[in-house]
Amino acid sequence: MRSDSGNLTYSITARRMISGLLWKYLNGSRFGMPSGYETALPVSTGFILTPPADQLLPDLLQVIAPFDLRRRGVETKIIVGDAHPDPDPHLHAMLIRAHGWARELKSGVQLSNIAHREKVPGSFIRNRTQLAFLSPNIQAAILEGTQPPELTLKRLVSITHPLDWAEQERLFGFS
Repeated sequence: MRSDSGNLTYSITARRMISGLLWKYLNGSRFGMPSGYETALPVSTGFILTPPADQLLPDLLQVIAPFDLRRRGVETKIIVGDAHPDPDPHLHAMLIRAHGWARELKSGVQLSNIAHREKVPGSFIRNRTQLAFLSPNIQAAILEGTQPPELTLKRLVSITHPLDWAEQERLFGFS
């Protein structure tokens, strides 16, 4: 559904909104609602999630609020309001490791020696070392946690990166 301003809006029931806000509170600052989240909450919160319908004002039975749904691998993230930095620890760590491996390769260490030391196949090192050659803007966003939610380690290592930084930024949703 589109609002008067042209933004996409989604209709969400009051129960789901309250459940989501409660889930957000229980998990800190993240707004994540995995499938089946109603059953993941403690039983003691059941009365909060299922108030009798006759006790709710009809205007509160449905809340219309703008938010965005973004795919991130197999999960879907709900983006509400301004996105706060949320660094991906795996992506962050792999970027740092990729720089170390690239530095070693430039200094003449054989790829097979690095792979043997890390106890991984050479292809693992080869695929992930390309992260060290991402655009500086993409690398900064990964380190700050401001990369697009759909930018995952799996996506980054599954394709060959273009050499042109502007093309990389376009490909990975930065422009």
